[in-house]
Amino acid sequence: ALYGLTAEGRLVRHAAGAKRWTGLRTPPVAGKELAVAGGGGVIAYAGEDGRVRLVEAATAKELGTVDVPGVHALAVS
Repeated sequence: ALYGLTAEGRLVRHAAGAKRWTGLRTPPVAGKELAVAGGGGVIAYAGEDGRVRLVEAATAKELGTVDVPGVHALAVS
């Protein structure tokens, strides 16, 4: 699957064979930083509020948040 952030800050997914992007039930953020773990199981995304959110990709369940002011890039391993 492919993941992205919309202009409104919504996390979206495009599954293989799908015709369109679908929104995940996660809080919107004002930002553009996004990272997906190598296996695709965890997504990290950040907003201008200085918070990084970790989300389980399969269920869109929030795993936790970390306050990190001034995020300019993300990586997940």
